[in-house]
Amino acid sequence: LTRVPVAEKKINELIKKYRVSMQELMPMDNISRELYNILIKPVAPFLKGAKYVGIIPSGHLHYLSFASLKNDAGYFFEKQPIFYSPSASVLKYTFARRTDKKNSKVLAIGNPDLGNLNYDLPLSEMEINSMKWNFDDIDIKTRGEAKESWLIKNIGNFGIIHIASHGEFDDINPLFSSLRLVRDVTANSDNIKQDGDLEVEEMFQLNIKADLVTLSACQTGLGQITSGDEIIGLNRAFFYAGTHAIISSLWRIDDVSTAVLMKHFYRNYKTYNKAEALRKAQLLIKKFYPHPSYWSGLTLSGDYL
Repeated sequence: LTRVPVAEKKINELIKKYRVSMQELMPMDNISRELYNILIKPVAPFLKGAKYVGIIPSGHLHYLSFASLKNDAGYFFEKQPIFYSPSASVLKYTFARRTDKKNSKVLAIGNPDLGNLNYDLPLSEMEINSMKWNFDDIDIKTRGEAKESWLIKNIGNFGIIHIASHGEFDDINPLFSSLRLVRDVTANSDNIKQDGDLEVEEMFQLNIKADLVTLSACQTGLGQITSGDEIIGLNRAFFYAGTHAIISSLWRIDDVSTAVLMKHFYRNYKTYNKAEALRKAQLLIKKFYPHPSYWSGLTLSGDYL
């Protein structure tokens, strides 16, 4: 057990500055080193020889990508693969759901038609279509086919679920945070019209059997911090619904670098575990996009294998 005497106010201010720098593509070297010295350096001796590093953040640390912290030797993620969990209880739950035989049937949803050209994500179609080269059994839904009702009805059939769409975090009521899909003009079997916003409270009711859910969208990893340091947001909802692991974003991510990163992640996923597959993809993107905003915003939570 290692404790670092630092004021919570100082940490919160540093993380706020960190996030602004990430979003605005400002120089990150000084802030990344300062956070590394506070959060990583004191425990670095315990990490020697570890194959993986699991992080259960507290408070505002939920909004920090530890992969982007650095010292003179380089970025933290360059040494060991990193994975996260919103709590110890969730981590235990995801480990318990491991199976020897994984369902390799893939669902890839991208660039839903939201009725507004400003919301179009054409590169997300490239992102999901590139998955066809890595998986034989894949269903792809884009534009008008990317319906909320279809997803709710069929989501339990897939072992890998990739959603490349807009995500919205509601900081007033996190249960209304959502993924934006295509709305239905007709009612479903319960006589309820699907408005296209797959909200957190709806996700809690899903029955997901996936080894991995990837939310390749804007701000999908965000959630409200409660007194118990749990995240009430998209990640928590998908864990509750049954998925083993989630890849999601901590800030508004660049669609070009993200599309390339995900292409290589799934290529690696065929050979390596999830944590190592993500690390290798991030290392590649870092060569072409050095600023950590481009490669460290996507994080893996849950079962790393």
